[in-house]
Amino acid sequence: MELKDYYRLIVRHLPLVLVSTIVGTLIAGLYSFLATPVYQAKAQLFVSTPSSALDVSALVQGSSFSQQRVKSYAQIINGPSTLEPVIKDLGLNISSEKLAKQITATAPLDTVLINITVSNENKYLAARIANAVGNQFAITANSLESTNAIESNSIKVTMVKTATVPTSPYSPKKALNLILGFILGFGLGLGIAILRQIFDNTIKGAE
Repeated sequence: MELKDYYRLIVRHLPLVLVSTIVGTLIAGLYSFLATPVYQAKAQLFVSTPSSALDVSALVQGSSFSQQRVKSYAQIINGPSTLEPVIKDLGLNISSEKLAKQITATAPLDTVLINITVSNENKYLAARIANAVGNQFAITANSLESTNAIESNSIKVTMVKTATVPTSPYSPKKALNLILGFILGFGLGLGIAILRQIFDNTIKGAE
């Protein structure tokens, strides 16, 4: 089918396409309106090696050492050793396993930074949890490193960016949902019109 054929098809089945598009948009809008808003609060940690500043060679080695540690830290930051003290300090009525699902940690490539993201339906609680996790993990990391007497004083975790209360929800994304609803509704209407065209064997004219 050429472009003009699609145009004629849409014009011929315009009521169907319009109804399908409107229904798709309305469903997306209803979902966005009824869905519970989820907020995200973000904090950032900096992993450093204080003793590496003594000379240039030690500085290079310390930077590499920190980058290696960061990758591991990002994987364990939402572990029980960090979350259980957070739950106790904030008085949360939730298990560490469920709280872990609300927390994600990422380590940007070739950096010594760890980005902590907390998702929660309560925007104030999301910020409190993010800050509590950042502060507590600094203690957890030091306790982990203290098992090695050589490395115990060569690593330091500092929270360089505290989480602020988010002003708008992360989800649902109302504008995006409406656009997707419009596109899906229009596509469904067009698809039904094409199927009707394919299986239509009625006589349209003398030819």
